[in-house]
Amino acid sequence: MGLGARETLERHANAAISGDMETVLGDLTPEVAANIGPVAEALATIKPNSFEIMDEAKDGERYVFSYRYIGSDADLKLKTTWELQGDAWKVIAAEPL
Repeated sequence: MGLGARETLERHANAAISGDMETVLGDLTPEVAANIGPVAEALATIKPNSFEIMDEAKDGERYVFSYRYIGSDADLKLKTTWELQGDAWKVIAAEPL
């Protein structure tokens, strides 16, 4: 078995911090990827150097995480819903907090 939902989120967030957009986009469903522009712009603006998971909840077979990317002058709070699709966890919904 692959990574769990939380481990996938941690890998995803670390990829976003390091600028590995291929990994980041690979974690998104096509629908979420098509609308991720504003979040990507916000991340580029704050230049995060770390992240913090604020809340984790199980919703049936899905996991909902609230977390924040932390930059030196600002942060970006997000809520994402993850669903196991095949053998990989994917972001099926994302919204700013």
